[in-house]
Amino acid sequence: MKPAVRKPYAVGIKRREEILEAALEIFSVQGYRGAALADIAARVGLTLAGVLHYFSSKEEILATVLQRRDEGLTPWFVDTWAETGSFSSAVHELMVHSMQSPHVLRLFVTMSAESTDPSHPSHEYFQQRYRSSREHFGEVLRQAKELGQVQPAVSGPVLMAVLDGLQLQWLLDPTFDLLGELDGYLQTIAVNPGPLS
Repeated sequence: MKPAVRKPYAVGIKRREEILEAALEIFSVQGYRGAALADIAARVGLTLAGVLHYFSSKEEILATVLQRRDEGLTPWFVDTWAETGSFSSAVHELMVHSMQSPHVLRLFVTMSAESTDPSHPSHEYFQQRYRSSREHFGEVLRQAKELGQVQPAVSGPVLMAVLDGLQLQWLLDPTFDLLGELDGYLQTIAVNPGPLS
């Protein structure tokens, strides 16, 4: 039996994944402006030209990394809410899920802070992301209110601020009881508070 031959496109896909993972880690620590394409190239054993064979620019790498971070979270949350039957439990599980990849959280915090500068390449991305997140949280909270799971006055932007703020505190101090504080907040907005974990 002949050994399997790796097809060129499979090698290319693997290389792109390696570049994106390296970029995620470097951007999360050094920020976008502090990171150099040469650092990303060195991390994956490529030349600068080698990286630019897969991505046209550092901006494209950043855009791809940020998009990948977000694209799987919404369906994951919807599925988890359906499985648990509880909005508060689904939010708790979402945070547990996010904490399993602290470098991804760090990337989000770093990039969102940097992007307050209108000249930053991710400025428009984060503007749009927060607009769409407000719409998304508004919709899921509307559903949770209709189901009698959260208080009528709960605000989507405030819930987003709580999640973002708790994550930041945990990244600054890993001993901070993020889940305990989150669960305490979720108890205050639930119609019928109960154990979340």
